[in-house]
Amino acid sequence: MSDQARDRVIAAARALADEGGYQGVQMREVARRAGISLDTLYRFYQSKDQVLRAVVRAEIRALRDTIDEQPVEGDTPHDRTAAFFVLAFRSLQEHRGYAHAAMQSYEAPFPFDPVPPTPPDGPGPSGFVDVAAYAVWGPDHAPSEEEHIALLAIEGVFTSSVIAWLNGIISAAYAERRITTAARHLVLPLSEPAPDTPATPAPTDELATLLADLLRAAPADLRRRLAAHLLPDERPDQHPVEGAPTRG
Repeated sequence: MSDQARDRVIAAARALADEGGYQGVQMREVARRAGISLDTLYRFYQSKDQVLRAVVRAEIRALRDTIDEQPVEGDTPHDRTAAFFVLAFRSLQEHRGYAHAAMQSYEAPFPFDPVPPTPPDGPGPSGFVDVAAYAVWGPDHAPSEEEHIALLAIEGVFTSSVIAWLNGIISAAYAERRITTAARHLVLPLSEPAPDTPATPAPTDELATLLADLLRAAPADLRRRLAAHLLPDERPDQHPVEGAPTRG
């Protein structure tokens, strides 16, 4: 399939999703609008889910281009994280049918297989999270494992919020609150500098022993003056220092 035909397929599927959500995307209509035969379409895309995943990948690339043209606002990583995911959510609000199709094709489990698939060792590919990292830290920053996991967790909150909004369970405003709260609590700890390690204090018992030895060697008058300085509201002889003479 030529690049031009592929672009027409993606545009046709996207338009059908906008019009009718996941159920509105039918392979025969995609082929008709793209100007190709149904057999040709099935040769490159075995199902409409595969077509819709190609649409989502194209949207993610477009989102990356948008970030290049207009970086997300925010003075801190967690502010930019919240801004990025809110930006993505607001884009879906403007295209509710596409949002429905994207969530259904990407987030619904695959048909059940009695033999569980072998998952990859580590996180699977996520172009959306890669663009999020690009928006938050820029092109010269390689996210740490903790930063990547934090973004994956926020993506999970983002996805569940979009689905709850689509189903009428929560409002758009509350969905944004969930997203920004997740960004604040998951990325903020990673963006704060580690506290300085406090100096190790001298052991209390060791210090007390040293002071006691010094006081024993001091003249009695010096010990009385020290006691008066430490306990100015009391007479020195109320708290005699061991070894000091007392009044008869």
